[in-house]
Amino acid sequence: MATPAPLPAVRDAARTVTGLYLAREGHYAWRLGAGMVLALGVPLAAGIASGHALSDVAAGIGAYLLNLLVPQGGRWTRVRQVGLQWLSCSAATELGALVSGSLPLTVLAVLVSVPIATPGMEPVIPLVFAVQGLPGVGVGTYALMFVVGGLWTSLLLLIPLIAGRADPARPKPEEPRRPEDRAWIRHCASLRISGADRTPEFRYKVRLAVCFTLVFIAVDLLHTPHGTWVLAGIFG
Repeated sequence: MATPAPLPAVRDAARTVTGLYLAREGHYAWRLGAGMVLALGVPLAAGIASGHALSDVAAGIGAYLLNLLVPQGGRWTRVRQVGLQWLSCSAATELGALVSGSLPLTVLAVLVSVPIATPGMEPVIPLVFAVQGLPGVGVGTYALMFVVGGLWTSLLLLIPLIAGRADPARPKPEEPRRPEDRAWIRHCASLRISGADRTPEFRYKVRLAVCFTLVFIAVDLLHTPHGTWVLAGIFG
């Protein structure tokens, strides 16, 4: 059987790769792209203008990580999603700043944070970023600027022009609230059931905690350059 000539084969391969690259995947949301530019550009521009570029990079990191959430649902549902992401990531960042410099405390904080699931960014990622810190920026300054940058992004995500219009409100029948309807009680109950039944989600969280913790210890002990991004890739 005759083998194809090298040049046509290369041309066909290039055409296939080009077709795959240019294939349309859904609809490009240019508004979200513009929101990302504003989320990152404003803190960085403010830092350059004020002569505090390094500290404002921390605000840019907070703006970037929290901008990965695309809120869905009605207006108050979106406010709840964005607000919960900002509060959880801010708390994780403050915790990372507190335990920074102590490997045992950091490992304990990572083990506690990995199972926590919130809309958008996993809280353990900003925690590790805060532990690693930025050269020339104090941990307190980093944590504060991260919170400010995350708040800036959260406000942007509530603008309909950027995140899209909220779903129309739908009236819900009033029902008497029961103690078991509280979110934290439902969350604790689901954790207890998942642990007892060893559901796939529970097993995934356990594996994730073990894998993330071991890689974090290795990155910290080996002083791996840009090792934080390796850790972020585990959740990618």
